[in-house]
Parts: sequence; structure tokens; C-alpha cells
Amino acid sequence: LEIRGPMGGAIAKITINPGEAILERDGKKVSAIDADTLIQNTLGLPLPARGLSNWLNGQLRAGSPARLERDNQGQVKRISQDGWDLAYVWNESKKIERLTMTRNTNTGSIDVRLIFDQVNE
Repeated sequence: LEIRGPMGGAIAKITINPGEAILERDGKKVSAIDADTLIQNTLGLPLPARGLSNWLNGQLRAGSPARLERDNQGQVKRISQDGWDLAYVWNESKKIERLTMTRNTNTGSIDVRLIFDQVNE
């Protein structure tokens, strides 16, 4: 997982293994028990690494309460889980085109926008 800033420059790279996540940033490596803890502790951002692989496929993360909404074609339109609200845009081939993730915190709102130029088959 690469985290990039608004101008496209790499901020950090995260490698996730069973029982450990490693963040590489500025030539240094830091590890934690999971990716969520690692990102929060090192970058100060509560990014949802734990649920991201499921959410990228329009699926709920197992073991956590959630709300799911579908459009008229049966595609996932919205997911609310782990304090995040996710909004999906799908293309005609039923591949994800855009995913917007929003979380409101005491210090403000966090918005993450993922745009897929090329969809992996």
C-alpha cells in the first residue's frame, strides 16, 4: 500500500504481513501489530487499512457492524462501517471507478478519494 499526497508524491509505503505491518518512510522502517495501528501511530491518520481490501471490492469487513445500500442494478452504492462512510461509483462494466471515504472526528473531517484509472481484471 502506497500513501501519496495530493500532488502524487509518495509519503509512505506499507507492507502488511500476518501479525505485523511495516511502514517505510524517509528511509526508515517502523512496525506495529496491524496496519491501522501503524498508520495512526506514525502518520497520525486513522486510515482504514484493516477494511480497505474488502471495501475495494464493495464488500463489508467481517466482524464489524455495518450498513450497506445498493443501487437499482444491485451494485453497492454506500457502506457505513468502522466510523467510515463510503460512496461508490461503478462503470458500465461493473468495475469500481471511484470510491470516496469520509470519517468525521472531533478534530474535523477526513476525506479519502480513490480514483481508478485502470481497473485490474
